[in-house]
Amino acid sequence: MPVVKIRGRAQRDIVETADYLEMRGDVEAALRFLEAAQITFWELAAMPRAGAECDFRQTPTRRLRRWQVKGFEEWLIFYLPKRHGVEIVRVVRGARDLERVLR
Repeated sequence: MPVVKIRGRAQRDIVETADYLEMRGDVEAALRFLEAAQITFWELAAMPRAGAECDFRQTPTRRLRRWQVKGFEEWLIFYLPKRHGVEIVRVVRGARDLERVLR
């Protein structure tokens, strides 16, 4: 059975994104985002090497992979493949300075 571990910062990213969508007046989008993130995490856990390798130069981020949140392609999941699943490191909007955000 695949395992999904979500780091605290990634959990905060998910909540902050849902809050942002809700504050924009779209409660349904916030709920869809939460569900889509969870579904995508489990899909990644079943295929941990599916995401593209990141080409970051910083040592702590060098092994990260990225994948889009299903249905919310602007948001990227950064994760580490593990033997029996994935460890979700961050969930951030792709328009940001990603290497800086992930330090």
